[in-house]
Amino acid sequence: MLLDSIQRRAIRLVGDATLTHSLTSLEHRRKVGDLSLFYRYFHGKCSSEISAIIPSLAIPIRRTRQAQSAHPFVVNLERCRTALYQDSFIHRTARLWNSLPVEIRFQWSEGILGLALSGKDPEGYSTLYFHPISSFNEFNVSTKVLQNETLATNSALNYGHFKVLGSRGPKAQSGASFLHQESKVLFYSLINLNAVACWRTTLSNYSMLSQGRVFMSNETMVFPSDIKVDAKNTLWVLSNRLPRFIYGYLRSDEYNFRILKSSVSDAIRGTACDSKMKIDPHIWRNITSKLDIKNDASAKEFSHQSYCVELSKLSTKSIITPPISFDFGNQTLPHCYLEDPEGPVSPTDLISVLESTAEFNRHEEFKSFHHTRTTD
Repeated sequence: MLLDSIQRRAIRLVGDATLTHSLTSLEHRRKVGDLSLFYRYFHGKCSSEISAIIPSLAIPIRRTRQAQSAHPFVVNLERCRTALYQDSFIHRTARLWNSLPVEIRFQWSEGILGLALSGKDPEGYSTLYFHPISSFNEFNVSTKVLQNETLATNSALNYGHFKVLGSRGPKAQSGASFLHQESKVLFYSLINLNAVACWRTTLSNYSMLSQGRVFMSNETMVFPSDIKVDAKNTLWVLSNRLPRFIYGYLRSDEYNFRILKSSVSDAIRGTACDSKMKIDPHIWRNITSKLDIKNDASAKEFSHQSYCVELSKLSTKSIITPPISFDFGNQTLPHCYLEDPEGPVSPTDLISVLESTAEFNRHEEFKSFHHTRTTD
């Protein structure tokens, strides 16, 4: 605080209000100078501001006396013990630039922010899903490892226990997350895309193809900061425009804080997280007729390349084909990519377009990855 003392003395020496009126205090500059002040560790010590936006506790929902002895897996502000685990995974992350719709630029270079806990396995341990805010990747580790301090703090021993599940894709840094125990769906924010996405933890792969987009909005979902599912299976999301507050200003004539909610079933309906999703026979007939697929038997043999080539003839943008399919019950449709920075177009979006009209190039759903519900 030596600089604060020097600044106060300098103001007294000058004594001219016209010269000191616009002088920004050092305290204010420390708070808004760099977002990393909220998260970064300095020689093993937490920043004093970290408590203001510390992520929610990853504690299983229990309604018994055992809840009082629940083991929280969260940042320890006094000892910052999470720093002990960082060698196992932080070195695999990247420092990435981000931009808000208002063109405020800042850099995520931070550690773990999202924590979500699964139900217990037969041995009585849960799986902790987590991600650094500066990474596209999702990780997990058994709480059996975390509760063994010797194992958890020794990178030579715990390297194989901290697992990389996969990537969320470009621009898909994530903050808050929550695992719904009943559906086994992991909900998480996409802070750079102003969206909330999901992934079913029972799936064997974690990729862009296996994840669903729940909601996206550059107006109501700017910086989704917290996600929860309550006992009535209602999904709650809080958005607060934090980066705009830190690096710019909040307009008093706008809504800067929002609470959004949806039932879990409505949130995941029609996405890759919906285990009950089946392709409607009427929709399938429309697809097969437009793509000249003769019957269900031949549909299974219809190649990914042919499928996407046929779609590319009906689109104004180029379509790229990955070597993977997407299962719709008894039918399997390949997953095609539009050559667009927004990301892939899911089979659900393609079906929605194919069902609605034959003039594909006129529909915005086909030109972007935005789920149809994002415009509600």
